[in-house]
Amino acid sequence: MAVRGPGALHEWVAPLLEAFGENGWGLLDFLTVPRHGFVADVKLDGESLLQRIQAGDVQFALEAARRSNLE
Repeated sequence: MAVRGPGALHEWVAPLLEAFGENGWGLLDFLTVPRHGFVADVKLDGESLLQRIQAGDVQFALEAARRSNLE
């Protein structure tokens, strides 16, 4: 069961940090900038990755983060 309430993290935060890397400001930008064109083989028309996560598509954002992490 997920922990809820003040100070609790969403379940997708740790895997996203692992996939993207630990650059918090870079991750914030990565999640919130509206995207146009193809991201992880899916065409976006002004959506942010955070909006996709909020819509329940966490796997899409994780795949995009893995592809963007050059390590």
